[in-house]
Amino acid sequence: MVKISIFWKTILLFFAYLFLANGIMLLFYFLTESPETITSDITKAVITDASLITKNIEDEIKNIKDVQEVKRLEEIKILKKIVENKNRHVRILNLSGNIILETPLEKGRRSEKLTKEEIIEALKKGFLIGKGHATFFRSTIDITLPLRIKEKTMGLVQVSYPKTNPLRLQKIISFAVVIEAIIIAFLAMLFSKWFSIPIRELIKAAEQIAKGNLGYRAEVKSSDEIGELTNTFNYMSKALADMTKLRRELTADISHELRSPLTRIRVSAESLVDKVVDDEKEKEMHLQAICEEVDDLNSLIGDLLDLSKLELDRIKMEYYPTSLKEIINSVVTKITPLAKKRKASLEIDIDEKIPDLLLDGKGINRVITNLLDNSLKYTNSDGKIKISVAERDNFVVVSVEDNGKGISEEELPFIFERFYRVDKSRTRETGGTGLGLAIAKQIVKAHGGEIFAQSKVGEGTKISFTIPKRRNVTDI
Repeated sequence: MVKISIFWKTILLFFAYLFLANGIMLLFYFLTESPETITSDITKAVITDASLITKNIEDEIKNIKDVQEVKRLEEIKILKKIVENKNRHVRILNLSGNIILETPLEKGRRSEKLTKEEIIEALKKGFLIGKGHATFFRSTIDITLPLRIKEKTMGLVQVSYPKTNPLRLQKIISFAVVIEAIIIAFLAMLFSKWFSIPIRELIKAAEQIAKGNLGYRAEVKSSDEIGELTNTFNYMSKALADMTKLRRELTADISHELRSPLTRIRVSAESLVDKVVDDEKEKEMHLQAICEEVDDLNSLIGDLLDLSKLELDRIKMEYYPTSLKEIINSVVTKITPLAKKRKASLEIDIDEKIPDLLLDGKGINRVITNLLDNSLKYTNSDGKIKISVAERDNFVVVSVEDNGKGISEEELPFIFERFYRVDKSRTRETGGTGLGLAIAKQIVKAHGGEIFAQSKVGEGTKISFTIPKRRNVTDI
């Protein structure tokens, strides 16, 4: 499909209207001017022109005594000189009407001899307007004037002019204007459809979206700016639908995450209030459970706030040249007791050539901590967890790999979404808020890197993220 922009459509329509306006102006002129007036003006003009040509011929042959001598002057090309660059046919005739000399005739035309009556009328009136000749494409009129040499009439000069019929010209222009008007009307209707139909469709789509039907899409098959606007509109509509869906899912997720601990807190609190529990140790157990649930809620709310701030770029990252090795060793030291408790081994493989990187130490510390926490949660006893750091082109790649349960291919693309858990029962047996990987993704993104996962069920999971090797904070 040929792409024609609105700009060129408008230009085309403008020129079409311009041609129509010119045609109407010409038609108005010929309608206001009567054919008789136009014919009279044309006649006066051609008689004046023929008189000038005759005068020039008289000046050229003023020294001859008889018009027949003109033949002997042909070598000086009298007529060619007289009518040069003029679309005229000129003949010099004697008083009998015989042609003495003439300019070349048009193809398919032959010279006609003047009758005796025409010669007498031309000499008597001083001019004669003849019908000339007519072909399919054009016709002429002949103006015959006396040829005088030294005040003596010695012959005749006949000049042929293209004939213009005012009535015929009016009809031609009228026909052209009508055809032009029909074409303009057709173009106007076509352009109107081009413009109005997609705009009406966009209005309809906007009304549907305003009513809450965010899944509605405008169907406009156009390759111009309106088509581009429609595609952008549909993209916006989809983005709004996705945002609304995410908001609803987030509301549902938060509600679910809050309901479970609040329910447990209420059960424990009611047991204490109703004095269902008499044993002091059991009372202490319920109080301890309430404190743990409150801590979990605080952790959940804190992670939610951090994630929201990261997504809105409201957490200011502080980038300094930092040793990645030191951050990893710090995290491993902190998490080693938990690993020993679960009988999991930790292995570190860091390329010694890795330079200090421009990064936010606290942020990257949190990313690595979240990844190691996840590996420990989903790795069986006697499991193995490996942390590796290597260079790849202009990036440093950090990987955390385990031999735990693994994640199915269907679930792998969603593990970085908030509150997503591979465990569909959504229990808290594994602990955490379900926001760790989502937070890690945002922190890595803020550093200009990417995070991705590889996994096979029953074999384990490997999560890696990249950090660009930058020299200046302005490069981030």
